[in-house]
Amino acid sequence: MSIAERNANALAYIEKCERRRQRKALRRQRSINRFMRSATPFAAGICMISVIMALV
Repeated sequence: MSIAERNANALAYIEKCERRRQRKALRRQRSINRFMRSATPFAAGICMISVIMALV
């Protein structure tokens, strides 16, 4: 295997790893967004209940 072939293989491996890293980051961001969409109304409800309890 020549040096040029090894460099080509290394470059292909690095690109593959970079694509995988980007996919994982995108998936993580999507799951965080999904969590925030469900958690925000829940947190708002708890805040409203605590405000009402504080006023009473």
